[in-house]
Amino acid sequence: MEKNFELREDPTATVVLLTMPGTTVPDAPFPSNFLTTVRSPMSHSRIRKFCFAAILFAVVASAAAPAVAAFFRRQYYSTWSYHPTTRYHYCRYYYTPTIATPTYHHHYVIYYPSRPRYRYYYNPVRRLYWGRFEVDEAGKPMGYSMLKPEDRKSSLEAIAESAFPKPSEMPSIPESEEAGAESIEKMLPPPDVVFAVEHDVKDS
Repeated sequence: MEKNFELREDPTATVVLLTMPGTTVPDAPFPSNFLTTVRSPMSHSRIRKFCFAAILFAVVASAAAPAVAAFFRRQYYSTWSYHPTTRYHYCRYYYTPTIATPTYHHHYVIYYPSRPRYRYYYNPVRRLYWGRFEVDEAGKPMGYSMLKPEDRKSSLEAIAESAFPKPSEMPSIPESEEAGAESIEKMLPPPDVVFAVEHDVKDS
C-alpha cells in the first residue's frame, strides 16, 4: 500500500517530523520515542553566544589587518658583514617583486675599501654586477647608476668605468616592472657603511 507523508514542526526545537496523514500527534514537546526528531546540536542561547563570538572575532581581525600590513616590509637591508678572504664588506638587500610574493628575494650590496665612494649591487642568481650607489667625498648620497644589460659582468674589473651612467634616482625594485604597474616601487638606498669603515680602521 502506498503511504503518503507530511512534515510537522516542533515549535520548541529545530525538528523534522515525518507523519502519515490523519495521524494524531500529541502537543509539543513530543516524546523522545515518538517518530523521528532531529534536534539542533546547540540551544538557542548557545547559538547566540556563538554568533556573538564570531562577530567579535571578525571585528578584531579587521582591526588587526592594518597592523599586520604595517609590520610587513616589502624591502629592507641587513646589517653589514665583513668577508675576510676578499676583504670587502657586504649586506643583503631583501625584497619581494610584488606585495603578494610570499618569500623574499635578495641581492648583495658590496663595499670595497679601495672604492669608498661606491656600493655595488650584485645579483647572486645571474652572478652579475648590475649597478652601483654613489656618495660624494663627504658621504652625501649622489644616486644610483644602473648598467645596461650588455655591460653587466661577473667581475668589476671587466666593467669599464665609462659604462656606469651618471647617478640618478633609485631604480624600481627588481622584477617589479615585469609584474605590472601596480607592483612598481622605488628601491630604498643602501644603509651607511659605518661598520665597514670602523672595521677598516681596526685592521690598519
